[in-house]
Amino acid sequence: MGPQTDQGNVEIQDYDIAARGDEFVNPSGGSKVWDTTKGTLKTALGVAAAVIPEPFKGAAEALLKVVDIVEKTVSNKEEVKILKKRCDLLGKSIANAVDGKDPTMLSGDLKASIERLIAGIQDALHCVIREKSKGLAAYVLVEDDAEVINKANKSLDELLQCFWIENHIAGTIVLTDILGTVQDQAGWMQSFSTTVDKHFEEVATKIVPCFEGTRSTLLANVGRWMSGTAANGHNPPLYVLDGIAGIGKSTVAITVAHRAAVINSLGATFIFSRDQEDRKKSSGFVHTIAHQLARYHASYGKAIAAAITSNPEALDKVLAQQFSLLVAKPLCPLLEQRATPLVLVFDALDECVEPDGSAVLELIIASVSQLPNVKVFLTTRPELGLRSKYMGTKNANVFHLQEIEDLIAEKDISLYVDYCLSPLKIQEALGDAYDPVRQPTAEDKAKLAKLSGKLFIYASTAIKFTLDRQHLDPKGQLEHLLNLQSDSSSPLSQLGGLYLYVLKSAKPAENAKSWLSRFKTIVGAILVLQTPLSLTALSGLLDQGEGAIKLLWELAFNSCSIG
Repeated sequence: MGPQTDQGNVEIQDYDIAARGDEFVNPSGGSKVWDTTKGTLKTALGVAAAVIPEPFKGAAEALLKVVDIVEKTVSNKEEVKILKKRCDLLGKSIANAVDGKDPTMLSGDLKASIERLIAGIQDALHCVIREKSKGLAAYVLVEDDAEVINKANKSLDELLQCFWIENHIAGTIVLTDILGTVQDQAGWMQSFSTTVDKHFEEVATKIVPCFEGTRSTLLANVGRWMSGTAANGHNPPLYVLDGIAGIGKSTVAITVAHRAAVINSLGATFIFSRDQEDRKKSSGFVHTIAHQLARYHASYGKAIAAAITSNPEALDKVLAQQFSLLVAKPLCPLLEQRATPLVLVFDALDECVEPDGSAVLELIIASVSQLPNVKVFLTTRPELGLRSKYMGTKNANVFHLQEIEDLIAEKDISLYVDYCLSPLKIQEALGDAYDPVRQPTAEDKAKLAKLSGKLFIYASTAIKFTLDRQHLDPKGQLEHLLNLQSDSSSPLSQLGGLYLYVLKSAKPAENAKSWLSRFKTIVGAILVLQTPLSLTALSGLLDQGEGAIKLLWELAFNSCSIG
């Protein structure tokens, strides 16, 4: 880069972004991961130009020269200081997304997100520099034009918001790490830092979020919807995730709710359940939303409390009137002032009895999703009555989970199975009874992932059965499951066969023979030995794990003591 001619003046010359070793580790130079700890925007643009295709690669290279002028400008003007801080924060955000990752493994969704960000930065900054003199390749920042600088700052704020929300929901950035580096946060940034409300913590304990690294494509899609950066420009306020039973809808819903809560963007949740009286009908739906929104922010609570005081009869009115009086009218003026979207998550609508379920859906489509700056994430089975309603509205983005590509689903489930049946997790589950010899093979784990189809619940149930402490034989348990024969190759039929096998195995008559055989082998050998053997020697003699020997002997000893 050419010399700085005076304050804020930078002469633009050719800039080799791939050769600057002080800026980033070039993937072609032998490094398997990037180390972008400096986090400047120049660094991040250099990284981006190395991986994203044309025309964005050229855009990144051109933008790099503009950013260099901004970063080298020395000025006491507040708007210029903010501009430089925003550029630095953009760099840290991109760095956070790619830092430590193998460049060949970056997802297409993340690359596309960075492409959109670079295009947006280019649009925001194209007016902030001008030629120093006609005919000279020297440019300066328009620091005396506060209106132009402030407009650029506003655009950069909007870009940051979208990039943060999109990639936080997708799980590709750690937003708390980025925010931890920011001093004097803007108001909208501070709104991301509030702690999670307890009402969500209570819900989250009932359902486990998506396993890390799974559902990445779907969550990236949700992130784009939530941030308003959908590729087709269609960003309706309602996102419907439908799918057959056991495919993982609730897990995705809890993941979205959890990640929204972490950045203080979760307003309310409601999980329908046919097993709970207050969760299978619509009577408590609006009351619950109003209560949780009142807890979300003090100003919301005051507005809702005032609405109840002035309209106490609203609590007993029909659904639409309840919502209008308790939520819409008191909160609309406050919601209009939000800089970031507020997310409402409703799970398992199909478990709400009819006609209540249809009434709730009509309310969501006509009223809830029409609140300003509000996004509604809804999951349901594709029941005919409900499906015809949400498929017939333009205000919904509908994703059919069962239509996700087989290759993506199998990859996600494989990650989950490999982790849950790893030696570390099996040892955690079985404790001292863990026997490395009875570790499931990689081939059998791959077979389980394939057998699960697109149903995470199949894999989850099979893993719980495999790690049963009563049998202490993960390898054998999994082999039994894989030998199951089904009359149909459909996932639902396989799931039914799995449930039937697990239920049968729970009967003493079904599993006693296998268990008693091991018990007799181990305890019988100990009793007849004239000379005691060490645990290691006994394990080798009986071909049984040391943990299993200890566990079964203690069981026999304690039983005798009790008798």
